[in-house]
Amino acid sequence: MVAGEAAPGQPWRVGIRHPLEADRTAAVLGLVDAAVATSGAYERGAHIIDPATGRPAAGLLSATVVAPSLARADALVTAVFAMGNGGPRWIAQRGGALLAVTTDQQVLTTPAIDRLLIS
Repeated sequence: MVAGEAAPGQPWRVGIRHPLEADRTAAVLGLVDAAVATSGAYERGAHIIDPATGRPAAGLLSATVVAPSLARADALVTAVFAMGNGGPRWIAQRGGALLAVTTDQQVLTTPAIDRLLIS
């Protein structure tokens, strides 16, 4: 969660870790008064279950959501990750800010997060 600006006129820079290479970032976001949450299996293993199958979620290596509160970002990103390949479309249809890395290493973004990307 970030509050205000890092310096006058400057957003906070928030790096999103690459899910396969811990020493790399997948992207950097510029944020003011926002929360960021990421779900993936690369740290804690397959702990998010797809409720439709009862099996670990599949299709995404990681998903990151930006929202006004940390509770909302966390709930949304967990839902997106659990939905797997359908998650990015679901949140995009609702205007959500998402960056996801698929299991075939494609980076998917929504227009809402594209406006926040620094690199």
